[in-house]
Amino acid sequence: MICTALGCLCTLNSQNRERVIQGNGVDLMVLFMSKHPTNEAIQQEACLAINNLCINNADNEKHIVDKGGLNAVLAAMKNLSRCPDVQEAACFALGALCVNNGNNRAAVAKNGGLQSIVGVMDSCSNSATVQIAAFHALRNIVCRNCEYSYVGCLVSFIFLSFSLSRSLSVSLSLSLS
Repeated sequence: MICTALGCLCTLNSQNRERVIQGNGVDLMVLFMSKHPTNEAIQQEACLAINNLCINNADNEKHIVDKGGLNAVLAAMKNLSRCPDVQEAACFALGALCVNNGNNRAAVAKNGGLQSIVGVMDSCSNSATVQIAAFHALRNIVCRNCEYSYVGCLVSFIFLSFSLSRSLSVSLSLSLS
């Protein structure tokens, strides 16, 4: 799969990240995501590749959003709302898009990203890994804004605590059954 290959190339190599950006790799991923909206593997791998492309690079974060990557990630969250693997990857992608870019944080909020993340925390409440990815996204979206960082981090922590406590109680009740 192309998205898997692009994601792997970008994991630990900043030169490869630049090559993917310059070689229209983002356009290709967004196209695949739009052509196969319910293909779990494509959506998950493309979200993971977007996450990897953003590592320590504000220009890549902006480029991905400008090329439709944010909308593609949000569509994946909507179309595959009951798939924990896609939701986890999408949350990591949203968080990565917001590490160094205030405009991206505003775009995520404006386009319903915060509501999508909260929805994921509810719909995938049994998955601790999804809860951690959602917390990561909320932290990067809300806590990077200095004016609201304390409140944002507190809200994120409350969401995570609530979700993890629900996950643990469900896990305990299932194991006792």
